[in-house]
Amino acid sequence: MKSIISEIRQELFMKNKLSSEREYFKHGKLLYEIYEKLFQEDKISVKGQEDTRFKAFGHIYYSVVENPWKSIGITIDLLKELQSNNFKRIKPDGKKILMTRSHIYDRAEFFKSLFLDKTAKKTIDQLLSFLWHKDITIMSLKEENKSIQEILKKKGGGGYLFPDQGYKYLFPAQNTGFKYTKKVQEELSNFWLNQNKELITTNNKKGSGFEIINNWN
Repeated sequence: MKSIISEIRQELFMKNKLSSEREYFKHGKLLYEIYEKLFQEDKISVKGQEDTRFKAFGHIYYSVVENPWKSIGITIDLLKELQSNNFKRIKPDGKKILMTRSHIYDRAEFFKSLFLDKTAKKTIDQLLSFLWHKDITIMSLKEENKSIQEILKKKGGGGYLFPDQGYKYLFPAQNTGFKYTKKVQEELSNFWLNQNKELITTNNKKGSGFEIINNWN
């Protein structure tokens, strides 16, 4: 019985996840058609550069995707820093809390991986799922940016996962950077007060092998 319930829960999770991916990729069909055309080509090298298909696809992807660089969580140190200043970005001395969206996965590397193996063409669902899970960031202090994987692997936890769909209202993306409005401040204040915040957990690997293992949506 437990195994059946577990299977049902997993099926519901996958359906919800796919629904989120479909909503997120409003131009998913167009993205896939472009991916297919580039995938069918041999290496495209311009002026002696390496294969530039991944760059072309990356530029198009970030031009049409909803909420690029979506933030799915926040480091504990950034959350504490903001809370200590009543969630305002400017401190009383006029200095700004420097924060950024830290990429979990190297963008060039995951775009490149789409075109490395001519026998590994993805279906549309596989492509959207891949992009959904790879194009993620964690809000962090600026000095935490380059060591974000190590911070998240800290014993006792280095970051919290946002609630489902949190990327839509916690540091939502804009054309350049992210929004930090009074509404975002209110949402962060509520998040701080939540006694059931979920710590981000990882597989403790490094580099391209690193993964966040929480289920998120």
